[in-house]
Amino acid sequence: MTENEQFWREWFFCPGELGREVFESYRYDEKGKLVGNRVFLTEYSDFLRYIQLMQKDIFPCWASVLPFQRRDDPAVLEKLYFDFDCKDNIELAWSEASDFSSKIKRFYNADSLLCFSGNKGYNLYIWLKKTLKFTCDKKNELKLVYEKLQEALLKGTQYKTLDLNPYGDVKRVSRIPFSIHEKSGYKCIPIDLKRKAIQLSTLLPYKENGLSKQFVDFCLRKTDEQKQQESEKKNRWDKQKISFNSQDNKKIRPCLTAALSHDLSGSNGHSIRIAIATEFLNNGHSPEETAQLFKNQTDYDYAKSLFYSQDIAARAYRPYKCESLQQLGICLPKECVFQGSKKERGHNT
Repeated sequence: MTENEQFWREWFFCPGELGREVFESYRYDEKGKLVGNRVFLTEYSDFLRYIQLMQKDIFPCWASVLPFQRRDDPAVLEKLYFDFDCKDNIELAWSEASDFSSKIKRFYNADSLLCFSGNKGYNLYIWLKKTLKFTCDKKNELKLVYEKLQEALLKGTQYKTLDLNPYGDVKRVSRIPFSIHEKSGYKCIPIDLKRKAIQLSTLLPYKENGLSKQFVDFCLRKTDEQKQQESEKKNRWDKQKISFNSQDNKKIRPCLTAALSHDLSGSNGHSIRIAIATEFLNNGHSPEETAQLFKNQTDYDYAKSLFYSQDIAARAYRPYKCESLQQLGICLPKECVFQGSKKERGHNT
């Protein structure tokens, strides 16, 4: 047994018949991006073989943060994951990651595992003293609880190097400690608050000194309150559902309302979403209502949509010019009453 195998065994451990997903890379494409698939593993021996295979071919070793019931189906909330990285200023990433770890200890009396990613940042994990299991009919609640726990811990912080992509992502895979980073050749290693490497053979101290049941129960209550509020908002939304042809929305251009019925995950998708949100916000819709406009998108995430809607409102964006919408490829000249109008639509491009 190698020096890291006992640690990897605990890292993989899942209660019952659960397992973890890993990202198995096959090659790099012509643009240097990894090509591979997520694979569900239930046996530690397969997990160890996966690490050995990836390391041999100089591919990253990524495993799901949470245990899974089956492929694409997380089932247990055992820990939270945060990622701090900055390719231009790793010192800032370290400063913020270590500060967050210290805050977790000071305010919640919980230990967190800090790991140098092996390249440009730091990963931070916080276990729950008592894991939460979610049945098949409660999987949406898993995401809500995960988000609420992260939100509570991050309250009052403004970290510049914190990656927001893992926020609320219960299917997230992260780099396995003691594996080698494929770009730098350095190991992803656990470290202490003095930035010194630590050799771990067990995760038991982090599990025993994790987030308390009292804190988790508090977040569960807050989640229930949030669900109730969102249900009430949805009811109001359904009663006051936007009619795109209504008098209230007569200033909203048809190209933008039509775009909502298309898949916006393509190359211009983000810009089109910003244009749509800006248009509706400038026509009196709230950030909450605007965020729900995108609920039919396959990658819809209410929290992220709300974040962008609030940010656009705070920055007081003006509606996009028709020329900009033409460049995005969504203009409908035959249906647009604004085509050719001299009235200024805004100044965003």
